[in-house]
Amino acid sequence: MISRYPGVDEANVYGVKIGKLDGRAGMAAITPGDGFKIEGLRDYLVHELPSYARPLFIRMAPAIETTGTFKYRKVDLVRDGFDPAKIEQALYFDQPEAFAYKPITPELYAQIQAGGFKL
Repeated sequence: MISRYPGVDEANVYGVKIGKLDGRAGMAAITPGDGFKIEGLRDYLVHELPSYARPLFIRMAPAIETTGTFKYRKVDLVRDGFDPAKIEQALYFDQPEAFAYKPITPELYAQIQAGGFKL
């Protein structure tokens, strides 16, 4: 569904660890193209996907790596998680109170890792 949003050239969805929580949270690496607007992405996903299927985190990627068999490579993406200290590209968090994807700053990252949001 993410790749159907206007301006998304490619999308790769995977799970990332948050602090000491069990399980993984959804994250999507997106290669934006012409006409992509992060501002409308959340509303589109709310309309198209149930809450458990929507990514909490978005990472902008210049290109999405593939394996020799043309499968999306996720190992490095999972390892990096959503830490802005490890990632040069823009990162966003679906902030519950804002009902929007907000840029992840080091302060927001620390707040998420410390359990500052009900996820």
